[in-house]
Amino acid sequence: MAKLLTLLGFLLLASPLTAQTRQEIYFLQSKLNSMGFDVGEPDGIMGTNTRSALEVAGQKFGFVPDVSAAITHFMTQTIRMRTVIADKSKIEAVEESVKERLKDPFSAKIRNIYELESGSICGEVNGKNSYGAYVGWAPFFIVKPVKLTDNWFMTPAIIGDPDNPAVEYWCALDIS
Repeated sequence: MAKLLTLLGFLLLASPLTAQTRQEIYFLQSKLNSMGFDVGEPDGIMGTNTRSALEVAGQKFGFVPDVSAAITHFMTQTIRMRTVIADKSKIEAVEESVKERLKDPFSAKIRNIYELESGSICGEVNGKNSYGAYVGWAPFFIVKPVKLTDNWFMTPAIIGDPDNPAVEYWCALDIS
């Protein structure tokens, strides 16, 4: 009976993973996989494969092997490695890719466009909704564009949503 009460007390006091923490683990798993540290299929759960990969990555890159330290390290590296896009034709193609995803493409305001080390592109967009009001700045992500002869080929931009931080993580951690 004492063991059962101890276990029950532990379970009540233990803090469950929050949705945010599970998302962070999921995107960290994706980043680790993209760098060759095999964590298996990302699931947002801190299992043995994720712990092992995090430990090896921490030793290799010099950070404490925990989720927050790893995310901070990889975000810092991503910021250092991203570049401003100077090619005007590429910027125009990015703008077109983003505009075609908006309710009112003519209202688009686009800023902070940059290229990640992987070749993917990120930035911010603000556009009008059905009522004619600007909705606020949102991040966007475009997977590695390709230049074919004189034109850029781009996948449609993925525009972030306040309820789903995926685009922010893709841009912050350079996951593609």
